[in-house]
Amino acid sequence: MAASGQATARTTNRQIADALQLSESTVSRALSPRNASLVARETRDRIRQKAYELNYVAKSSQVNKRPARGRVVVGVIVRDSRDLFFPHLVHSLIAEARGLGWLIILGFAESRSLAARRLEETLETRHCHAIILAGDFADDPIASELIATHVPLVGLCQGARLPGVPVVNTDNTAGCRLVMSDLYHAGHQRIAFLTGRGIGDVEDRAREHERYLRNINPGRDLFDETLVVPATNNPAGGAQGFLLLMGRPDPPTAIVAATDAIAFGCLWQAARMNIPVPGGVSIAGYDDIPWFEHSVPPLTTVRQPVGDLARGCLRLVDELLDHQSRGLSAKDLPNDRDWDRTVWPPTTRLDTSDGRRVFLIPPQYVPRGSTGPAPAATSQSPVSASPSTEVAPDEGG
Repeated sequence: MAASGQATARTTNRQIADALQLSESTVSRALSPRNASLVARETRDRIRQKAYELNYVAKSSQVNKRPARGRVVVGVIVRDSRDLFFPHLVHSLIAEARGLGWLIILGFAESRSLAARRLEETLETRHCHAIILAGDFADDPIASELIATHVPLVGLCQGARLPGVPVVNTDNTAGCRLVMSDLYHAGHQRIAFLTGRGIGDVEDRAREHERYLRNINPGRDLFDETLVVPATNNPAGGAQGFLLLMGRPDPPTAIVAATDAIAFGCLWQAARMNIPVPGGVSIAGYDDIPWFEHSVPPLTTVRQPVGDLARGCLRLVDELLDHQSRGLSAKDLPNDRDWDRTVWPPTTRLDTSDGRRVFLIPPQYVPRGSTGPAPAATSQSPVSASPSTEVAPDEGG
């Protein structure tokens, strides 16, 4: 790794080609946003991984560096505008950027590769100094085409970590553990999980749901894979998932939904089926979208702290722009010992185990009226005490 303030010799296309025993022209095409599609996907991924390993940085003549005067312009590409969480997050990003005197240019990929590629053309470095990818872009060509090029990239709320892209995430494992612990200590043992399709960071939540139920009771594995049901990330998907779960002869006593949108669909379907919440079944979501605290009953959820996520993401952009101006790459970001903790929440965890920088912001559990004791909980409840249910103040923004 380069010493602070000292640039290393630039890696060339020829060096990458020699390392992989490929032609230099193939490497050049793979690292070009315009021509990457001409290279086979497997070869392209090998080239970009090697470029990341060798600290490849595009030629300075291509780089739109931080302006000495005037605004920093940051492009934000949102994976899917239909996801109800992202407008909440974007609002905080815009507010934080305004405080820095920066300008945000917003685009939506709408989960379609063609739309994403058109956005890439609009948000290229001749327009933006950096780009934030909000949501999971692991399966989208736009991410592959931007990695290892001259565009400084930051991932936001991505479960799937893209090679060479530093990421700011909520600690989804910790968040799911909070809601699972509260339900278990309220006597629930048959706890279902409605998992969103095609949402990368939901995978961490689903894994923790399974891990918790397999390990919480030493004498009995409580995990039932038939209680994990896929659902589209909207209220209709939640309603359908609820119908499947509660139509069973042995329905769950609690349902954890991967998102608030799915959980809201569960509440709606419960009302249609005359199933009391939480008397007949407890329902919890994830995100803390502001509208759903006004549902009937108010939705228990896990709050993704959008203010901290936005501040952390723009702080990371600032670091990348600084590194770019000194000829360094994302791999040269500070390690855990050197990072300035004064600009991050005190309990932020920096994960460098895979050679990338993944900043995990702690979530907050928000218990409301949609969860309560399990039926006949007095005979099922564990002896240990219930976890704290302190709620952090609402996010400003």
